[in-house]
Amino acid sequence: MNLKFAFIIFALSIVSSCNTSSTFEVLPTEITKNTCLKKHTSYYAESSVNILKSVVLTIEQGVDLTLCDTCSIYCDGQIVANGSEFDPIYINTSGAEVSLYFKHSNLSSTFKNTHFTNTALFLNNSEIRIDSCSFKVLPFETKNKISSFVISSYKSNVYIENSSFLGNNLNEGLGINKGSCLIRNNKFLYLPDAIELSNLEDALITGNKISYSNDDGIDLNNCKNIIISYNNIEYSKDKGISIGSKEIVSKEETIRINHNLITNNKIGIAVKLNSLVDISNCILEGNSTGLAFPITGNILTNALSEVNSTFFVNNENNTNTSEYSSFKFWNCYSDLSLAGKNNPLNLASPNLNSLRKTIHLHLPL
Repeated sequence: MNLKFAFIIFALSIVSSCNTSSTFEVLPTEITKNTCLKKHTSYYAESSVNILKSVVLTIEQGVDLTLCDTCSIYCDGQIVANGSEFDPIYINTSGAEVSLYFKHSNLSSTFKNTHFTNTALFLNNSEIRIDSCSFKVLPFETKNKISSFVISSYKSNVYIENSSFLGNNLNEGLGINKGSCLIRNNKFLYLPDAIELSNLEDALITGNKISYSNDDGIDLNNCKNIIISYNNIEYSKDKGISIGSKEIVSKEETIRINHNLITNNKIGIAVKLNSLVDISNCILEGNSTGLAFPITGNILTNALSEVNSTFFVNNENNTNTSEYSSFKFWNCYSDLSLAGKNNPLNLASPNLNSLRKTIHLHLPL
């Protein structure tokens, strides 16, 4: 079936169902006490819903929750949505994109095996745990786009695991500013800046697959002590990984990039002004430029960084400069010459294949 035609049928079926009030239970505009949305029941929000502080909204398996295209859910309390693999929860909209807001809550909200369609999540001074969920942003006109991120947070604790994000190359993926985060074993497709972290310390990004970003795969701004490991980042139109910092960081605050497969991007890894990185056991393959450093005149301006035991394969250029005064290469293998110590001009194929297999073992199916 033609995809566009199938989507039109899907959209019409939602609107048709929502207009049949007998098939839905309508949510109240204010939830003032602990409330449960019952298993295998369909619910409809015809106006915005407020969940008061310390109030828990429980969503059981098989619930189908549809929001009208002019309303949102505002949660000062807690949402606990526990679907199962074979009996998931659905949260969607009857029209354009809708939003769920979590603000200043002392309770951690949880979503497990929940499928979101055209739904954005916003957090402010809150905590959320997302496991085995899917987020789908269906095509719609740019003028109808409400949010810039599928999930955005400020001074919040965010844990996202085993989930998938399918974009439309308009909405960005995750935008996390301050607070803390764990992003593990997820898939991101067609999302500009799939993962963007700002002003964070001690975050972990591991085991993710990021494909066809219209911008960067992973973008760090003014972050410290971040570990980026066992990710597969491919076909980004700009950078696979972009590292930037406002202030010079110390050796103890290094960004660690290890065991990543970074292929077919415009730039594999970009290390911007003041940034300090430690790159090890990565494969940089088929990129226009493998590693890019900031240059002022003819001088490299990043802090002293190191690249260790990393393979450079079939890149148009391994780096953007022939001078390495601020970068050390150790035991790296390349099909083009590299400066630094112990860098032979050859490829150790068995080691390369072994590293590739090790990285893939940590990625989601």
